[in-house]
Amino acid sequence: MAFADYDKIVLFGDSITEQSYDQARQVSTLKSDIGFREADDSSCGSEDLDLVPLLQMSIDEKLKWSAEDSGSFSATYEWDTGTDLIRDSRDTVSCSGYNTLHALELIPKIIPPPTATSRIRLITVFFGPNDATLPDRSQHVPLDQYSENLKRIINHPLLVAHSPRIILITPPPICEYRTQDSGLEKGILGIQRLAANTKKYADAALEVGKALGIPTVNLWEAFMQYAGGWEEGSPLPGSKELPRNEKLGELLRDGLHFEPKGLVHHNLDWTVTTIWYPANTLLRYRILYDLVLETIRENTPELDPENLEFVFPHHEKAPKSNFYTYGQA
Repeated sequence: MAFADYDKIVLFGDSITEQSYDQARQVSTLKSDIGFREADDSSCGSEDLDLVPLLQMSIDEKLKWSAEDSGSFSATYEWDTGTDLIRDSRDTVSCSGYNTLHALELIPKIIPPPTATSRIRLITVFFGPNDATLPDRSQHVPLDQYSENLKRIINHPLLVAHSPRIILITPPPICEYRTQDSGLEKGILGIQRLAANTKKYADAALEVGKALGIPTVNLWEAFMQYAGGWEEGSPLPGSKELPRNEKLGELLRDGLHFEPKGLVHHNLDWTVTTIWYPANTLLRYRILYDLVLETIRENTPELDPENLEFVFPHHEKAPKSNFYTYGQA
């Protein structure tokens, strides 16, 4: 059988997407069981030895995800533990510190044209936390430009050529206490981010999704619900107008990036059920994972992991090379 590339699902974002690979803070001793990938040397990769990407890992015992290195970026594959067969290729393109202007420059370098056997079937677009830095910061993108850039990404000709399903993800809230403490630890002077400003960018992403008819994961609201909720006109949890919000701190290790506790189980009414999972379930991005998978199931059920077809047959049915005739014409 000749080589044929697979259809792809792409996760496109900044360091929050990137760090879905970073298990340095997650207790697990099963690296040999779940696979690993070496650290990337570029700025668009992890700085440490990484384990399986949590955003792409199913808690369902039937499914598990395996990862392997792919240059500056990472390609991942979904496996069924009962049959160990590749379903589709999952590419994660994530660059630390990037904003939507960076993303637009990146697309021609990382999105190939579709082929007869390979196209992007789904892409998640998760930018905004860096755009929302304050105007005196190099990563800042004005709010109106941010909205327009999201539209340009979604309508980029190289993406449109694949006719993919698209999921937009809003920026999450931040914790000003932790972002400023983290900045001081790194020798960064001044305030880089404000909770109220990040809220504007989350709202803008929602508006873009609504205007374009794109399913949108409201990650800002999900984290805020976990932090105790918020009412319009009230000070924002995470801002210094209020005392430290310990619940929000459970989600954001440095005020921006996710903490392993960001993966507690939520019921549909946003009440919390405390579940003690074993270490190998790797819960780090659970809130985001649940919301993305729910959005896939509601809007693109054919891409539900349970509904994906396998590329290769079960080993009992798979063709084998003949040892004695191998290489003969």
